[in-house]
Amino acid sequence: MKLIDLLLSWRRRRQDRELLRGMTDRELCDLGIGRGEIPALLQEGRPLSRRGACAA
Repeated sequence: MKLIDLLLSWRRRRQDRELLRGMTDRELCDLGIGRGEIPALLQEGRPLSRRGACAA
């Protein structure tokens, strides 16, 4: 079961990464994140920086 959970988790992160990478900078800004924050979003336990995610 643990292996299946790991594989499903990996697959979900991969799908999420592709979805986020396919968004425009404007769409990411609307979500309150910057393109450089995508890797941190996908790693569990890593806090996000809230400094200037979007240039208004």
